[in-house]
Amino acid sequence: MWKVRVNYLFFSVDFAKKEPCDLRQMYPSAAAKAIRLIGQMLKMEPGSRISAEDALNDPYLSRYHDPDDEPLCVPAFDFGFEKQVRQRLCVFLSTALR
Repeated sequence: MWKVRVNYLFFSVDFAKKEPCDLRQMYPSAAAKAIRLIGQMLKMEPGSRISAEDALNDPYLSRYHDPDDEPLCVPAFDFGFEKQVRQRLCVFLSTALR
């Protein structure tokens, strides 16, 4: 059995490789497009998961998508503070765990 390393914000975890559940078998009455989208959302590794924007543009959700009725955030929200928080927390943890 081989392992998969998942890197989170402050730590890594090794998981045994496991085949994903067959969502079609678990939800036999669900639409194929829904199964495909849910499968993309449930990826363990964040980098391989579908983005929120791509998920919202997925064909399964097309009936809910109306570009003329979707407001934009102007100016775009600045998440730069998260980097500072992560850096401070890393410094704190490295000091506290010595």
